[in-house]
Amino acid sequence: MMLKGKATSVACWCMCTLTTLAELPGTEIHQSAPDGRIVVTVEDVPGKWAGNTLTDINNIEGVLSAALVYHHREIDSDDGARSDADEEVSQ
Repeated sequence: MMLKGKATSVACWCMCTLTTLAELPGTEIHQSAPDGRIVVTVEDVPGKWAGNTLTDINNIEGVLSAALVYHHREIDSDDGARSDADEEVSQ
């Protein structure tokens, strides 16, 4: 993801954005660069799919863009049935 703003204010935007990201359930911040780039892992949590959280990230003030780079999903049961997390989100 990339942040908007002048070079002198990138550090401030980055800290505010990092704080906001850290408060989102299912997110984990792995790395941030001085120019405002941030690497974040987003996971499904009860009641919210990771895709919805990615949309929330795009709506954070100062975020220029956030994109899905890799997606992995494990099926919880041997027969491929929906997991409990899927059921909680769909209700």
